[in-house]
Amino acid sequence: MSLNRLMSEIDSIIEDAKAAILATVDEKGVPKLRWITPGTIPEHPGALYMVTNNAFDKVEHARNHPDATIMLQTRVLDKVLTLHGTLEVLENPAIRSDTLERVGKRLTAFWKIPAERKGLVVLEFSITRAVLYLPQKGIKTEIPLNGEGV
Repeated sequence: MSLNRLMSEIDSIIEDAKAAILATVDEKGVPKLRWITPGTIPEHPGALYMVTNNAFDKVEHARNHPDATIMLQTRVLDKVLTLHGTLEVLENPAIRSDTLERVGKRLTAFWKIPAERKGLVVLEFSITRAVLYLPQKGIKTEIPLNGEGV
């Protein structure tokens, strides 16, 4: 599967499910899971982006332990895509704007945070490995990215 095909698959699953699960590790080495609203930016293949509050734990986790995992699945659970990679905290206004444009309409819970607590940053998740699981067929496949190196 090419990188472009993988990114299309990711976009398709996000469009269906609207959310994903992010796993990070805290300062004690304990895994932490939370729902996220990721998106892709076509000009940046091989990465997912999410807006978050600078005060949230996942930002500190990303800074101290950047290895992370994102799990996406369709609503009918016929595809589960597990992405392994690294997180980077971005405070660039241009990338924040691009990310908000891609995911802003799906951030209904996030917008309920009081305005004074919104120190917005972007988490960039760079994909290093991808595994596709088709539960109804019992097929689990590591997705080779055809040497495109994500």
